[in-house]
Amino acid sequence: MKVELGYRIESDFVGVVWSRGDQPDWQYLASRLNAAQVAAIMGQTTSANCLVLIDQAAIKDERVEFKPTGSLTYHGSFISS
Repeated sequence: MKVELGYRIESDFVGVVWSRGDQPDWQYLASRLNAAQVAAIMGQTTSANCLVLIDQAAIKDERVEFKPTGSLTYHGSFISS
């Protein structure tokens, strides 16, 4: 992921948001974001095979702008709740 995004990312602040089976852990995501944000992400992840949450602390350069890549879909920047 780091290579594809092109930025140094501190792995201690990156989390895979996935429960057992084939569904993201929506309850965990809801504990980090508000309901509207979670609903928007749910609507965009129908074909996802992995959902990753990157905390701002993972990125040393605050000017970073993530963009979708060939294998990653960027869902945006959200204020945690």
